[in-house]
Amino acid sequence: MRFFSNILTRRHFLTLVAQGVSGIALAQELQTRSSQADSFRIGFGSCLKNSGDAQILDRVVEADPQLFVWLGDNIYGDTENMQLLQKRYAVLGNNPRFQRLWNHCPNLAIWDDHDFGADNVGQEYPKKRESRAIFLDFWKVPGDDLRRSHEGIYGSYLYGEAEREVHMILLDNRSFRTRKNINSGSILGAAQWAWLEEELQKPSAVKIICSGIQVVSTEHGYEGWNEFPAERQRLFDLIKKYQVPGVLFVSGDQHWAEISKLSGALGYPAYDLTASSLDQYWRAPANSLRVGRAYESANFGMIIVEWSPTPILRLQILNGQGAVVEDQSVPLALLKP
Repeated sequence: MRFFSNILTRRHFLTLVAQGVSGIALAQELQTRSSQADSFRIGFGSCLKNSGDAQILDRVVEADPQLFVWLGDNIYGDTENMQLLQKRYAVLGNNPRFQRLWNHCPNLAIWDDHDFGADNVGQEYPKKRESRAIFLDFWKVPGDDLRRSHEGIYGSYLYGEAEREVHMILLDNRSFRTRKNINSGSILGAAQWAWLEEELQKPSAVKIICSGIQVVSTEHGYEGWNEFPAERQRLFDLIKKYQVPGVLFVSGDQHWAEISKLSGALGYPAYDLTASSLDQYWRAPANSLRVGRAYESANFGMIIVEWSPTPILRLQILNGQGAVVEDQSVPLALLKP
């Protein structure tokens, strides 16, 4: 599905709709704004323990993202009681700080274990269909969105056009996840793998693949694609098979923020920006693939796609006061097979 609203605030977007602007006219205005933009600012965050507070969301708004992506553990549901799950979503939805971010720019979301159902759970979670319905309704995924046409919550969105098109790929690493097995276990499941293969063949300048768990780092011993090494290699090989340029991974879950880099993994370096947690602290373990330093207190991430004069991707980690504590510039030309 293609969207052009990344250059507008959600408030302006909704105002145009309320004024009765036709879908064609609205698309034309948004398309014009998109083609004129010299940068695209995308914010990321995960693991919000105290949904009723969330002071860091004020700093997120001040950072002025044009799109914000929730990377999972967006609430801590941890229940099979769907009424309780809805109440815990309502705490976040009723938070004025969340509402300000919601009105500032479009918000996208994936889930991880705690908002899916329970700690470290996968396809065996008995309420996954009910949880999915609550998730899609809370995040106001439209009825005609393809995310509502299949099991799980994976989906994709395109922003911009031609040489300035950004493809957001949202993975579901919970609904189909099997028990850990090095050789035969699965994170995505057969249908999602087939869908992802098709998505990777769509042309775009940048592809940002959003995963609830880390993709690149392998040393921490916690949840991550490292627990399913055959799946992780399958992901890398699929990108190499189609010689897909401009791929970046973003992830959450770990309660520390860092940028990891694995040289040659995609036919070029694989970068993973981990943005976690919005309001928790955790000591970061060793990571030989880390670029720069880890940040261990409340944080969020930003990817700034600077198109002009030479396309550069700036990978940033910002702290709870909104200050940039890590900033890595990656020339887009480096992310080519």
